[in-house]
Amino acid sequence: MGRTPVPLFDPGREGASLLLPGDAVRFVPVSQHDFDLLAKGPR
Repeated sequence: MGRTPVPLFDPGREGASLLLPGDAVRFVPVSQHDFDLLAKGPR
């Protein structure tokens, strides 16, 4: 199992769940720096 800086569920978003049943998920290693940048969201 992994973790992601990307919110997978947001009730305020249209289509609140980022993933749908049957979606394939792959976690890839990222540096702490990149994780922190991704957690901040789009610029």
